[in-house]
Amino acid sequence: MSNRRREILDKASEMFSRWSYHKVSLEDISSSLGIGKSTMYHYFRTKEELFTEVIQENMEKLLNHVYYSLDDTKPFATQLKNLVYLTLQFFSENRDVILLLVREKLDFVNISTMKDEFEGKWKTYYDEFYNRFSSNLEKAKANGEVLPVDTTLLLANIFGTIIAVSLDYTLNHPEKDLKDIQEDCYRVILKGIAV
Repeated sequence: MSNRRREILDKASEMFSRWSYHKVSLEDISSSLGIGKSTMYHYFRTKEELFTEVIQENMEKLLNHVYYSLDDTKPFATQLKNLVYLTLQFFSENRDVILLLVREKLDFVNISTMKDEFEGKWKTYYDEFYNRFSSNLEKAKANGEVLPVDTTLLLANIFGTIIAVSLDYTLNHPEKDLKDIQEDCYRVILKGIAV
């Protein structure tokens, strides 16, 4: 990737997270970088194309940070702890991206090409991750590492808790200690809330 393209993507990500997709134009981005419109249009023909690439790039970063860091050979509790820690770490280190995704959630699903991308490519990635973790969870159930509860229910509980805690920490409580949040989230998922 060229340095100029990288600069444009970084600036676009920053501006979209600060002001939203609809309030930022390609001209705003090119002006803030001190480049001409023709240079901008050389790399990205439309704002939708640029925004889609910003989203895709950040989804890939999350996937690489979490998915490829998990070790299927470890006990399930260790895999779960790593999933919690890695997800919260990613959200903490990429707060602007998370703000962008949350802010634009309802808007970008209405943009046809982006919707198609997410229903195709990203659903495939999510399904791959879901199936891998589901398989590991089934093995953990068979080994007596987790309760013999419906796998779909367990996965909804695990992923739902991780995402909810990650969003709450990132958006509302970034001043809290990340390690404490990670440990509390892990304990609640693994042990529940009863004493």
